Amino acid sequence: MPLKNKLNVFILFASLSHVCSAAGSVTEADIFSLTLKELINIKVAVAEPAGEESIIKTPAIVSRYDTKSMMKIGHRNLVDMLNAIPGVEVKTTHAGLFTVFIRGLQDPFNQKILFLLDGAPYYQFTHSLIPLSGIPIEGISHIEVIRGPGSVIYGTNASAGVINIVTKKDAGNQISVSMGDHSYQNIGGYLSGNLQNNNRGYIAFEKQTGGHFDSYFDRGLSSLDPGNVKLGNEVDSVISGINWGNTNITFSAFKVVNTGINTETNTINAGDVTEKSTFIHINHVFKVMSSQLKLYADYNNYHHSFEFENSTIISPGTAVRTSFNDKYKNYRLRTGINLSKKLNEQTRLFLGLEHEERSTGNYHSINLSTGEPTALLGNILPESSSAESSLFSQIDYLIGDIRLTAGLRFTDHETAGSHATPKASMVYSLSPSSSVKFLYSVGFNSPNGVQTRITGAPIVVGNSELKPEIITTYDLAYSYSKNNTLFVANLYALSVKDGIDRKANSSGAGLIYENANEFEHYGIEFDLQKARKNIMLFSNLSYLHDANRVSSSDTSNALSPEYIFTLGSNYTLSSAQQIGFSYEYKGERKTASGDKTLKASNLINLNYQYEYNDIQFFMTVHNILNENIREPDVNKTEITIQSEPDSSSFIAGVKAKF
Repeated sequence: MPLKNKLNVFILFASLSHVCSAAGSVTEADIFSLTLKELINIKVAVAEPAGEESIIKTPAIVSRYDTKSMMKIGHRNLVDMLNAIPGVEVKTTHAGLFTVFIRGLQDPFNQKILFLLDGAPYYQFTHSLIPLSGIPIEGISHIEVIRGPGSVIYGTNASAGVINIVTKKDAGNQISVSMGDHSYQNIGGYLSGNLQNNNRGYIAFEKQTGGHFDSYFDRGLSSLDPGNVKLGNEVDSVISGINWGNTNITFSAFKVVNTGINTETNTINAGDVTEKSTFIHINHVFKVMSSQLKLYADYNNYHHSFEFENSTIISPGTAVRTSFNDKYKNYRLRTGINLSKKLNEQTRLFLGLEHEERSTGNYHSINLSTGEPTALLGNILPESSSAESSLFSQIDYLIGDIRLTAGLRFTDHETAGSHATPKASMVYSLSPSSSVKFLYSVGFNSPNGVQTRITGAPIVVGNSELKPEIITTYDLAYSYSKNNTLFVANLYALSVKDGIDRKANSSGAGLIYENANEFEHYGIEFDLQKARKNIMLFSNLSYLHDANRVSSSDTSNALSPEYIFTLGSNYTLSSAQQIGFSYEYKGERKTASGDKTLKASNLINLNYQYEYNDIQFFMTVHNILNENIREPDVNKTEITIQSEPDSSSFIAGVKAKF
């Protein structure tokens, strides 16, 4: 459907809804009172082990965005919501996966980012994949993102930043059905209720099919490309939880099929990356006077497979699958205990101990016609296991208007050795509504299985001599929260020692993982959220010094834009109608070698929703400018990928509460 027709449908839908709006039962007070109250009292838990606290007081650079507010401005999935956070950029890869950049730091499989589900780590051990498409959107209350290391509290992988997905706990019952361009279909829901003696339980689910679009892929190396390939993903996911007194249980399972171009990165190698995972976390809290003791454990079985029909390198002319031959051996098992104790009115102590077992089955490549290992690769990653133990502590001390925090985590990894990562901060309250923060933190990342042990691959090989990478960050921030306005401005400087990166293999074909020379990033971030009687505004700006430039020590530098600006607003037309938009600007960025420069992009989405009693109708038009948005490949090649459909697309649906 042409853009003009889509906008006509959008306007007609809004006009018809306006005629009916007088019959709606939603009042203006219902719409605004909670939004305004939430904005002035936004609290986060990801940076504070003792519980939630306000953003202006927490000793970290944290952003929090509610899914309900993000949907009103046209963001209907987790990737779009993360792109609305300052300093965060999510890029689509040639395989249809997603790579998260935080302050210009990235790994193709997200090894530098720690993903949490209700505070519990959720990622794959061998490749460090994270479930960006695996959590039902109807089950998410809000997202919290720490920019900078969170290693003292959370440990390995929290070196560039932490993403915490906070689920809804008691949000009533609802179901959502939507359809759109490119045969997109989505159904999701959320159910919650009392179990016994005021104990609560909930379950959320999502099923998504279609939505694949023609992505223009340009490798620039052979007559087989450039050309179009299908890009997108299909999702089956569920999450549930039980709160039984002081015991909490969270369960998650998903299957995500990502469609794109597989390992050999050629247009005739289109195929799928299938992710499957089962996750369970349980914790129990003992509260005695001014102390809180928590026991916790989680198990995460997370595996994937690459499959494509026409191999040109591994087994020419045949269909190939690369996967784990025993998926049940691909798991992480973590147990721990922590204590939070208030020593006096000024001092709180936090102590913890964790142990984690990590295991992987044999990762191999087989010819689907014969079922036999391929001649070139066969077994790529041998079966293995490792363990990591940590001891950590943090102390908070309040002196008048100054809050001092100091922490240390000691980590002993079976193969990567022992490391101590410190943290120190000072939060000075200028007034009840504003503060200045001085922050220092160090992140530690032990290499994952692929980075150290993958062998024989024509694209990338591991390096058993890799050292853990250390990221040190300094932040100076000003925070303000008053009169329905939340504003945060921060200046940061970070240095990376022994950064783990992919580079050209001097002794063979393809790429090899190596420790990079030390490099630094500097930047500024602004985050604004503001509410008035009938309008909500979200805006942020991030600047990364020396981005969009080629660097021998930091090959991700060229892939990042200097400036990213986002703006979103939701306006209430009446007690039943709301209209919103989102805008994202990305500056120029280059491919890894700098041979290609990709132009700046402008992405605009529109959203309209109408509520009648307990039924909500919504429509979103995506990319109304028909922008052809291209991204450099995160695997350090000259590939460029079209990350969005080059014409506008729409989604329309209905959501019912019951």
